[in-house]
Amino acid sequence: MKKWIMGIVAIGLAAGGPTGIMLTRNTEQAAPPKTDAVEFHEGQMFPTLILPRLRDGRPGSVADFRGKKLILHIFASW
Repeated sequence: MKKWIMGIVAIGLAAGGPTGIMLTRNTEQAAPPKTDAVEFHEGQMFPTLILPRLRDGRPGSVADFRGKKLILHIFASW
């Protein structure tokens, strides 16, 4: 019985070793350039962002709140 179990373990290691190496090797592919990212630094003006208002659905801009405290809650579920 122990020889049978050891045989299965040996076969699993023999088959799993090359498979693990193939799955974890580095493919050296360059990442695509980021095109839609916007850098933001402290003291810099916030980029123009127009969104529908919750009350009436009319377009509103973040610039409408300049000088006031504003909390942006951005949520995504994926």
